[in-house]
Amino acid sequence: MATCENTVDQYIPNGFDYKVVTLPCGSTGIDGQELRCEKCSKVRPWYMCEHGVDHSGDGDCLCAACELGE
Repeated sequence: MATCENTVDQYIPNGFDYKVVTLPCGSTGIDGQELRCEKCSKVRPWYMCEHGVDHSGDGDCLCAACELGE
């Protein structure tokens, strides 16, 4: 995903409190997930079909609805 200019706040546990870390949209979060700003989170990522199935592994979509042409 091409990154936009927005940032995303990550809340990292720090003792009994939290530490806020601001990272750019499109980077990797502390749990390994792709960080997406509010605007970008409404857009389907390149590796998901229109039904929400991840096809990033080998490029083939294993979605039954896609296979049936729906």
